[in-house]
Amino acid sequence: MNSRETTEFEPLLKQTNDTPMDDTTLTSMNAGECSPPAKTDTTQIEISSAHSAVNNMEGKDKLEDMSKYSRGKQVLLFTIMLLVNVLGPLSTEAQVPALQDIAVDLNTTSQWVQLTITIYMLSFGASQLFFGTLSDMYGRRNTLIAGLVIYVATNAGCALAPNIAALNIFRAIQAMGSGAGMVIVYAIARDVFQQDDRTRVLGILGGLRPIVIAASPVFGGSVTAFLGW
Repeated sequence: MNSRETTEFEPLLKQTNDTPMDDTTLTSMNAGECSPPAKTDTTQIEISSAHSAVNNMEGKDKLEDMSKYSRGKQVLLFTIMLLVNVLGPLSTEAQVPALQDIAVDLNTTSQWVQLTITIYMLSFGASQLFFGTLSDMYGRRNTLIAGLVIYVATNAGCALAPNIAALNIFRAIQAMGSGAGMVIVYAIARDVFQQDDRTRVLGILGGLRPIVIAASPVFGGSVTAFLGW
């Protein structure tokens, strides 16, 4: 900066240096005070903390519920789950070898008999939409027992059906019973078994279904040959 510019700004610099500071300003500067920090919204943090606490409590409660089941009870439940899991594919595939015998016995065509399989599959899929909700409302055990009672009763109805219309009705109701077992089995696996055991249980249940589907026609054909449809 040259001497001319210094001369121009000299009155301003002198005025700034001569401006007195009051005691409050000096005290604030000496104490290192600064403007207060901006307030942050802690609502989201509180909500997240509450959710975390609720999740932790639910996890602890679930572990306590699982600990109520001994190893023997888990094995028994797993055996029941295996048997219930095969009802759906067994009821459809085992009927295939007996289609012609059913048509002859009920004095109808094979097309009408094949319709029983279609009706069964439709009712089986639809029943799983509401039996899961019913099991949450009334309990897994009660809903599963109700489904098995429906399945066994309609089996007797199918065997005594006087015509193809009655057979189709009984097959539709029968599918609801087996569909209830299918959806509740997976709910029980989630409720009873911990993560590692649950993975193995679901793997076994899923792997068993193709085996049952492949073996059911052989079983159905043997029963049809010796005992009739």
